[in-house]
Amino acid sequence: MVDGRGATVQQVLGALTELVHRHEALRTLLSFDGDLTGRQRVTAVSVPAVEAAVSVRSVRTAEEHFAQIRHSSFEVASKWPFHVVLSTTGRRVREMGLVADHSAVDGWGMNVLLQDLDGLLRGAPLSSSDVTQPLDVVHWEDSEAGQRHLKRARRYWTEQFEELRKDVGPQDGIDARSSVVPTGSDRYAACVLRSTSMLKAAEAASSSLRVPVSTVLLMAFGAALRRFTRTPAIGVLTLSHNRWLESVRSSASKMFLQAPVCVPDPSLEDLSRVARRTFVRHTQANMFAHIDRAEAEAVRDQVLPGAHSIRVAGALFNFIDTSAQSLRAEAQGPLASSLTPRPVPEGEIIFEEERRHGPQLMLFAWREPNSIGLRLAWRLNGELTRPGDLFMRDIGDAVSALARGTDPRAERAAIDANPSQRAYR
Repeated sequence: MVDGRGATVQQVLGALTELVHRHEALRTLLSFDGDLTGRQRVTAVSVPAVEAAVSVRSVRTAEEHFAQIRHSSFEVASKWPFHVVLSTTGRRVREMGLVADHSAVDGWGMNVLLQDLDGLLRGAPLSSSDVTQPLDVVHWEDSEAGQRHLKRARRYWTEQFEELRKDVGPQDGIDARSSVVPTGSDRYAACVLRSTSMLKAAEAASSSLRVPVSTVLLMAFGAALRRFTRTPAIGVLTLSHNRWLESVRSSASKMFLQAPVCVPDPSLEDLSRVARRTFVRHTQANMFAHIDRAEAEAVRDQVLPGAHSIRVAGALFNFIDTSAQSLRAEAQGPLASSLTPRPVPEGEIIFEEERRHGPQLMLFAWREPNSIGLRLAWRLNGELTRPGDLFMRDIGDAVSALARGTDPRAERAAIDANPSQRAYR
């Protein structure tokens, strides 16, 4: 969301035309037609197409319309994967709210889009020392610094999959000779939980184990996965932003930055040692997430074929600390209230409507000032055969176990025998 700078609607449409020229992802269509690999088509820029991606509303109705767009699905096969809501006063644009499908841009990429749009309206040059465009990323990868980073990243990915190979090895239902392509429905389901007690438990575990809350939640997710897969270790792909790491900040513009983290079973050794080691791996994953997808898949298939299965290292984890990103009330515009998440009742697991083109399994966790929020998404007809609410409860139980300094899987076995022991709500 950016200031309209008093521009007219036509001036904003002109800036948006330049924006989609600059960012091909905004004019990319994705078509699946039963093929889960999909097909991508970059369309030409036209005035009617730009106008179709824009809604003009008065200040009075812009907020409601913006919220509606934010909670609607994009038809990425036939329409551009973004929409702009213009809040107008008279003939001038007061604010611009931009919503994009995650197939086109992630959270940090949205910052780039808004900065570029603001610059276009101000007439400022868009050149920057930061790497923000695909061609810039390619140039950085070919540079000496980029090659050094790629070498270290490749070594990290290799070490993680080698460790998983020792503990996991070939699993039933996983073809060790070739990649397993999911079949069936490409639709996915999701459920959401917001819990004050889970935040208290995560903070207690963070304090006693001396690791961040994000690592505690990653360990809890790993515990739930290990219980489901019955393995002594599990790999989790952690999504990374990299923006706080000076050495690789310029390489962090690719979508879906992720790296594997091997999460072992705490019952095999000291819990504090496992927590510290997981924290180090998580930090390294943030640093070495930037690697060409072809390079990453080549490493994976060479060391541990079939590792993209959620039974090995195919589940995704993302954590955002929103408690430190709140805006002052006086700095918020009329569209600001539309940016807040939909309210979720305390302690209740709420199911969302089914959608298309979802992940195999992904846990998105966010820390609020007074609670922890979790959103678990999984592909229907995929590998996850347990209902999502049960899996979510496993994660909550694991957080509570870590807060008490006990092995999550051993404590979960006791809870299975006596459900009244469940304490994370």
